[in-house]
Amino acid sequence: MGWAVTFIGIFYVFVSLVGFGALAILGGGAKKAIGEGGNLAAPLLAQGLGGGQGTTGGDVFFAVISGVAFATILAVVSGLVISASGAVAHDLWTNVIRPGRSSEREEVRVGRIAAASIGAIAMLMAILAGKGFNIQFLVSLAFAVAASANFPALLLAVVWRRFTTAGALTGVTVGLVSSITLIVLSPAVWPGAAKDAPVSLTNPAVITIPLAFLACIVGSLLSHEPSSEDAHAQLRVRAESGVDAELADPRRESGSTGRSRRRRPRSPAAAPGTTAG
Repeated sequence: MGWAVTFIGIFYVFVSLVGFGALAILGGGAKKAIGEGGNLAAPLLAQGLGGGQGTTGGDVFFAVISGVAFATILAVVSGLVISASGAVAHDLWTNVIRPGRSSEREEVRVGRIAAASIGAIAMLMAILAGKGFNIQFLVSLAFAVAASANFPALLLAVVWRRFTTAGALTGVTVGLVSSITLIVLSPAVWPGAAKDAPVSLTNPAVITIPLAFLACIVGSLLSHEPSSEDAHAQLRVRAESGVDAELADPRRESGSTGRSRRRRPRSPAAAPGTTAG
């Protein structure tokens, strides 16, 4: 985990260096060349390092960086769509809406519908955002929403025995709603002038993450769930050792069509020297 965080931090430092490098190498016309959102900084920087526009090295570098960027976008988008559709089909539909009653075919169908819906919503939001938005800034907003909705509940589920289901639902709801609301009211998204935006913060995480923690704590203290401490101990053992991990799937207790499986009674063992009838 520590190495992963280190590499992610180095990556974001490099993103800043690419921006400043493009500004230094491309000269005074860099801001106009990289576009309104600044998303062409890396390809144009590679072109400049390769010799500039119209040179063999510059064109090769530009094509390679553009191809890498396109492949990265496809990989990230496909992974996010698969992850989101799987969460909707398995976690929401199978475990919340139809627990123990959904079949595998039904889950696959819900996953396909979710993938198409999520893709359509993502494309619509990208069109509404326009070309003036910087991709890195949009990613940081997505991280802020994910951190506000998920991080407090995940952390408290591991470290706090008193944490309850009601606290988790409260924290996730408050973190999600508050982060999206503050993003809409921020200067970057507010339809009017930036100075007229109700919220001056460009990234809401500094407010929404502590707010989600507070909601998780208050929701847990106001609810009563006697089995929370036992569930916490089972979660720790399951996370560290994998013991009884299959019990987390409710379909283990039911057939693929939603019908309960019935075990055939075994015939009693035959006594020594006799033959079972």
